[in-house]
Amino acid sequence: MSTENILVLDEHALRAVYSRHPIGKTAYTYSCSVDWGNDDESQSNAFIKRFKKENEQGLINEITGYILAKHCKLPIPKYAALINTNNYQFDVKDENFIPWGFITSALNGKTPQSLYELGDLTECKKLLEYIASWSGIAEAIAFDDWIANEDRNSGNIIIEDENNIFLIDHSHFPIDLNWKADLLDPSYKAKNKLNESLYNSNCPLPIKSKISEANSNHELYYKKARNELNYWWDLLLLKDKDKRKAIEVFLKERSLLGNERVNEDLRLLV
Repeated sequence: MSTENILVLDEHALRAVYSRHPIGKTAYTYSCSVDWGNDDESQSNAFIKRFKKENEQGLINEITGYILAKHCKLPIPKYAALINTNNYQFDVKDENFIPWGFITSALNGKTPQSLYELGDLTECKKLLEYIASWSGIAEAIAFDDWIANEDRNSGNIIIEDENNIFLIDHSHFPIDLNWKADLLDPSYKAKNKLNESLYNSNCPLPIKSKISEANSNHELYYKKARNELNYWWDLLLLKDKDKRKAIEVFLKERSLLGNERVNEDLRLLV
């Protein structure tokens, strides 16, 4: 059943599968065309991510990250869905993939990582400068700190221009893709890659102030997202009650402790 922010599509909604993205060790990502089943933008380009069985937890991570980012009003793809797939739809016909893929609408733009790999260092540097001066950078840093996303890198930030920057790929949070229940300590000090790479872990004062402001909103955002999150956690973590409880406690408690983490962890954000 579809929810407010996550659609559920059957295999026929996947109209075409194009090339496979060369980057990504834990999942296969393909460009594709999908029928979203709505009136305003029924068919459009998208990206579908397929997880192997040993990494199927990436699916719940992606769903959780998308829902929370949506409530935080962060710039992310317009649509997201679970879609049932068959091996015959893809170039790699491996029974080791889970049947459900995570699909998001495509974005225009480039990643700094893609330009770096092409050897266009000048353009890559310009995009990194766009990120550093981006009006939403404080909210993005605060978000990654809340959810303990230690995988934010130049390959999962898409830049259309200096005013349009988008966040993608939340399969490796909290802390790690295949997290265990006993790893999710709400007081965990997460490495904040954005802060480290852009400011060498020494945020400018105006950014610190905005991070604190963003942290103050996380409790409310969590409360608004809670019912939808509970639906998916109950469904996808049905067989692991310890993980089901751990992810809820972890994110709820961290939504309350954001400014405490800012004040205590001088290395990270202060």
